[in-house]
Amino acid sequence: MLQELFISGFRNLDVQTLQLDANFVVLLGSNASGKTSFLESIYTLLNGKSFRTSKTKNIISNIGSYEEFVLRGVICGVGRAGNGRRVIALKKSISDRYVAKIDGEHAASIAEIAWVLPTQIVEPRSFNLLEGGASSRRRLFDWLVFHVEHSFGDVWKRYTGVLKQRAALLKQSRPDEQLIAVWDQQLAELGERIHCLRAPIIERVIETFWLRASRLFGEEVLERLQVSYSRGWSNSESLFDSLIASRGKDIKRRTTHYGAHRADLKFSYDGLPVQEGLSRGQQKLLVLALHLAQIEVLYGATDKACMLLLDDLASELDEANLEVLLGQLQGLETCVIATGLDHSLYERLISKLDLSHKTRMFHVEHGKITPLIH
Repeated sequence: MLQELFISGFRNLDVQTLQLDANFVVLLGSNASGKTSFLESIYTLLNGKSFRTSKTKNIISNIGSYEEFVLRGVICGVGRAGNGRRVIALKKSISDRYVAKIDGEHAASIAEIAWVLPTQIVEPRSFNLLEGGASSRRRLFDWLVFHVEHSFGDVWKRYTGVLKQRAALLKQSRPDEQLIAVWDQQLAELGERIHCLRAPIIERVIETFWLRASRLFGEEVLERLQVSYSRGWSNSESLFDSLIASRGKDIKRRTTHYGAHRADLKFSYDGLPVQEGLSRGQQKLLVLALHLAQIEVLYGATDKACMLLLDDLASELDEANLEVLLGQLQGLETCVIATGLDHSLYERLISKLDLSHKTRMFHVEHGKITPLIH
């Protein structure tokens, strides 16, 4: 878990050191008080990037004369024995690259930081998992594959490099088909390897998703819900054959229609997009069930616990659904940090579920975070 967090120069947050040290952390406060910025600081520290922006200037505080932000976290319970301790630090100015350290030593890459404590976030834009294109869903399941299969990151990097070379050829006024064929061979080989890494993990995610969903939805919803994985090309032929068959179309439209970059995890309800059949609350539960499934599969495959950040947790959910969800979170090997507005709601739920001994609550106001006694 994230035991301690130091923040400086980040958004509207005060310079402060926070002792979190709990399985369930709740931050309460009015809108625009800094709750989401706090979650963003944790996500940025543990992933080396923000989930809200790619521009550093938007992250560095405009209160005072800050030229950089600094984040530092103490993480306990790492490693298979669960008794390890790591200190992660991240610094970034507008003009410089990230400076990342683990236990005082420079990290070889940002990806090295992401390995320490896998982190997921569910926030209002997470509905894009259902409403948006395949890329957001692909990023989600590839996050899990990255943490389970150590070779995935390198294979994916090589695949995208070949894909860019092929794309550059397709955009030429007169593409050289012989040269395209050379790239097709490499793209097919790497794409098939990516599928072999993804497929067994995604199969486990889908199985676990159904178990999690069965505890959040009634039978009527489950019977009408469909989930399927598409690898990005036909199941009846190899990727190489698909690339050959589509080469003319690819040249005409200047894009690669088949490959691992087209993989998708598709959700439907009675054969229609889920947003047409499920309420916003049900859609949120579906997104949460998918995240919970990923966390469970991750722990089962690696013994790695996960950090789950939940922004505006209670929105779209009634108290009964929220109680069921929090009950589900209790049984996971994960540390949960959630934000909310209604103090009394969380007090009731924490008491009802007997979570007081596992919970720390904080009040957020004008960027200052203070502990609450409950």
